[in-house]
Amino acid sequence: MGCQSVASRCQSRGRTADHRLGWQRQLHQRSLLNLQENPLTRSHPMIIQIDAHRLTDAAGLHTVMAEAFGFPATYGKNLDALVDCLSDLDKPATGMSRVHLFPGQVALLAIHHLDETGKNGPKILSQVHALNDVVALVNFRRLQAKQMPLLAVAYEAP
Repeated sequence: MGCQSVASRCQSRGRTADHRLGWQRQLHQRSLLNLQENPLTRSHPMIIQIDAHRLTDAAGLHTVMAEAFGFPATYGKNLDALVDCLSDLDKPATGMSRVHLFPGQVALLAIHHLDETGKNGPKILSQVHALNDVVALVNFRRLQAKQMPLLAVAYEAP
C-alpha cells in the first residue's frame, strides 16, 4: 500500500495525512511521559562505555566523547565545549547531543581497560583526570543552580 493510497483514504474520510501524524506524535509524547514518570527509568543510570586505550591525548578524549554522546558537528573539541555539551544532556531542545537524560537520571561514564594502558599510562591518566574535572565542573554548576548532578565516572584504579 503506497503513500498515495493512505493519503487518499484519509482525504476520503475528511481527514488529511497530517491528522494521522498528529495521533502518532501524541502517542509518542504520552509514551515519553510514561517513561519520565516511571521511577525505574529515573533511578537507573545511563551507562556510557569508554575504552581507556583511546584516551591517549586531548583529541582522543574529544573524539570518544563526541561519538559516545552524539555531539553536533559544531562541537569545538575543547574542554569548554565539552562542559557546555554535557551540561545540556537533560535539555534535548538545545541540540547539544543525541543522548538525552530523563529528569533525575545520571549518565555513568564507565572507563574500561585503565589497568591495561602500558607505556601510554601517564597520557591516558592525564585525560581521565581532565574528564573527572569536567564532570566535577558540570555537576558543581548544576548544584549551584539547585539542580541534580548529571554525571558520574567509574573506573578501576590502575
